[in-house]
Amino acid sequence: DYIRGALSENLDKDSSSQLESAEALFKSLGSIDYSLEVSDNLKDSDILIVDDNKTNCEVLERRLSLQGLTCRTAYDGNTAIEEVTKKNPDLILLDVILPDINGLELLKIFREKHTSDELPVIMVSAFNDVDSIAKCIQLGAQDYLPKPLNGTILLAKVISSLERKFFREREQELVNELHIQATTDQLTGIYNRRVIFDSLEKAYNDLDLGKIKGFSVLTLDIDFFKNVNDTYGHGGGDEVLKSFAGNLNELITEPNVVGRIGGEEFLAILMETDLQKVTKLCDNLRQEVTSKVIDYEGNKIKVTFSGGVSNTNESRNASDLVNKADERLYDAKKSGRDRIVLSN
Repeated sequence: DYIRGALSENLDKDSSSQLESAEALFKSLGSIDYSLEVSDNLKDSDILIVDDNKTNCEVLERRLSLQGLTCRTAYDGNTAIEEVTKKNPDLILLDVILPDINGLELLKIFREKHTSDELPVIMVSAFNDVDSIAKCIQLGAQDYLPKPLNGTILLAKVISSLERKFFREREQELVNELHIQATTDQLTGIYNRRVIFDSLEKAYNDLDLGKIKGFSVLTLDIDFFKNVNDTYGHGGGDEVLKSFAGNLNELITEPNVVGRIGGEEFLAILMETDLQKVTKLCDNLRQEVTSKVIDYEGNKIKVTFSGGVSNTNESRNASDLVNKADERLYDAKKSGRDRIVLSN
């Protein structure tokens, strides 16, 4: 009404029509429902309130607790740092004026270790000018609340920050799940064929760049695996595969890589070309696998495996290197199985 009265004498017909249209639009929206509720996903979220005024802390804690949120308080900057060190809160309400460290400096300290997604911060201050707000946002605050606080705006901004954090975390969980699905063999939990051959290509690139001196390829195949499936069913076969993969994963550790490339076939990339060291690893692996008894539905299952080894001293071609290892694997099977052939 004030703006309309002040400008009414200078408004032309078009401007007056636009103003009336705007008023009609707001009226058509009806009354606004200011009631806000915290969703079940966000209840019990941990809020750290940092303010040197105990009354302010009590008021904020009471308002937020009524919404099912858990609150902690810190009356100075050093206590706030201690609280964050104990456990990262889901959100910090941070006053600018504190007795020891001012809120802006404290925000800088938090941002040295935590991103705004990991540790959201809403700055609270009586300074409501554009420069102050811009400075807080520039230093990494997610939002800004001017004093005196409006209860509805407070809750709206708290909910907004918590929702953003929740959905970012959920998004990251989904990304991690997709990554696991794309890189892991579903049955055994070790790397799949794609990762192994990508790793083989990377190893050759590192060799060409001089980052490594060489590496070996070890191909492995469980002996008489078809008999295991025929005798104990596919469930028994799955248990054997998981047990064998577990042994490989325990003994073939980083920087080496091991994975299942299909059926009962496995392939490992060993960052070593010394035959004595490779032989020792293979002997340890054979001893571990052959001594293990796999329990399945009251049955005791024992298996052996055969393997073949080649290394980059023999070939600088990935396919050729794998083929050489496969040829030696077949030689091991022809020679009676339960052995690893390292050279012709």
